[in-house]
Amino acid sequence: MTTGIDYRGSATTGNADADNSVAFLQTVTTIVRERHLGAVFWPGLRTGDTYSLEELQGTGSHVKLAVTNESGLALLQWAWGEGKRAPFGTR
Repeated sequence: MTTGIDYRGSATTGNADADNSVAFLQTVTTIVRERHLGAVFWPGLRTGDTYSLEELQGTGSHVKLAVTNESGLALLQWAWGEGKRAPFGTR
């Protein structure tokens, strides 16, 4: 989630790594939603991990969590049943 990939975009950018990640997450979240399955994204927070959905910001006792990829979060929320339309375009 920290690589800058836009998961709302098309899965046909010409970048194999991004294309596979986008297509995979769009497909899995849609299937989870359609079949009313449960879904968990692991790791929510893991320092130094490109899959981490959140990161720590601040220092000392003033630390908070911040989302690293809004489009990735939107797909997870879609899987969990939020929204009326998929957060990505379809052809």
